[in-house]
Amino acid sequence: MRKARAPHPALRATLSPLRGARGSRGPQRSDKLSGVNITRDEARRIAALSHLQFDDDALDRMAADMTKILSYIDQLREVEIEHRQDCLSSNTPLREDVVRPGVDRDAVERNAPAWRDGHFVVPKVIE
Repeated sequence: MRKARAPHPALRATLSPLRGARGSRGPQRSDKLSGVNITRDEARRIAALSHLQFDDDALDRMAADMTKILSYIDQLREVEIEHRQDCLSSNTPLREDVVRPGVDRDAVERNAPAWRDGHFVVPKVIE
């Protein structure tokens, strides 16, 4: 079994000051996924950095969800891909570039809910 890796790079800078010594991973989980365990205080700090406010129950849920996400990332890192180079290096098959007939503009205009000067008319979305 491989040694557990550091937290995802996107969270490393955020979590490092919270964990004390650089590289410290905090409490280890007891199950087979040896990832980080986000605490309520860490979730509160991340929420504050994101300018979000949560009550304690929501912080607990967020901490649990972030822990699951980071544990899943750690689990994905353990997948052996060295022998899958054949899949990674293969070229995507492309179809031939063939000219095909387009849609009849008159039929499109007849079926359009609103049409002006050869274009669809749609409601204004942005003021």
